[in-house]
Amino acid sequence: MIKVFSARFILALVVLIVSSVPSAAPASSGETCSALFQSSASSPANSLANSPAGFSAELSRPPYDAANGLVTDRVPITLETVSQAYPMGVFPYDMTAAGNGVWFNPPKRGVLDFSELRIGQSDRKVLKRLEAAIERGELRVTYDQAFERVIRSCADMQRLRRNPTTGALDSEGTWIFEPVIQAYTGLFKAGRAHSVEIWRGDELVAGSYGVSVNGVFSGESMFHTIPEVAKLTFIHMIDHLKSRGFTWMDVQVAPPDSTSLTVKWGAKEISRDEFRKRQTEAASRALDW
Repeated sequence: MIKVFSARFILALVVLIVSSVPSAAPASSGETCSALFQSSASSPANSLANSPAGFSAELSRPPYDAANGLVTDRVPITLETVSQAYPMGVFPYDMTAAGNGVWFNPPKRGVLDFSELRIGQSDRKVLKRLEAAIERGELRVTYDQAFERVIRSCADMQRLRRNPTTGALDSEGTWIFEPVIQAYTGLFKAGRAHSVEIWRGDELVAGSYGVSVNGVFSGESMFHTIPEVAKLTFIHMIDHLKSRGFTWMDVQVAPPDSTSLTVKWGAKEISRDEFRKRQTEAASRALDW
């Protein structure tokens, strides 16, 4: 929470701007998540049926925390629950100590309209240099060739994440624990999640992934081992989506004061209702990756 590309995509991109700043070592996958979600953000403690129908009902209800859009923290992250959540506009942001997802449907949703894409002169120079490296055969771009390696690399990468309640940037470990990897890899095998990979020889040096459901593509997370190269995965993801008829993508959160690459390149906030309208229109167009 790439968690809140992890939500997530925009926060994964923050590291591109601030990766030179020293930070604490990432938490291991066995460590617990933010205390915010273990204490103050617990859902009402009524019982929840451990079934697809019970999970679907829980995910579909209005956020009980209207300020930040927290829907529930009582539903696990699985292939089935993620498949149910995205068409509702709901996404997982974190995991609780109990192993459930922390699911959000924020009142303001981050989107990037490709017609409003704005890439500054500095980033254009970076992209030109990296594209030249592709032409020389020093780098190469692939699609959907190493999805699980990409998501595991995203899990391993140190990043900053924006707390959805306080708005502060926190240096934290991964939210992409093994259940998340298994759920999203399941989506990939079902043709509903996709990745962009950048290679230097046989070495995977950058990648990003996202979810394509009902005509909406949601950027999730990204990583890089060479500075700036993640920008190349982002522009190739955008160009691929445009070639398939997409005119925008979901980036989940895009606070205007953010220094993330998505906001820097033109992402903006729209209301939850407007996002739902966009989802409905996208479903009627039946676009896919």
